[in-house]
Amino acid sequence: IKRTKIEINKADFILLVIDASTGVTEEDRELEKELSDFSHIIVINKVDLVSDERVREIELSFLEKAKKIQKISNI
Repeated sequence: IKRTKIEINKADFILLVIDASTGVTEEDRELEKELSDFSHIIVINKVDLVSDERVREIELSFLEKAKKIQKISNI
């Protein structure tokens, strides 16, 4: 994760890939916080290995944060 944080500063655009089979890890959340000032997309990989419900839970966990950021930006 240390190297990833260094490389983030060099990137023009970042893909944060979440492994659906393991769910969102603490490292994923840590990296997500690092990405708040950078252009990025969150990709959920291996969705064929888990239920649709589990994929939706992962999506919603990131959407809730996005909604909070949007509300703050609109103030």
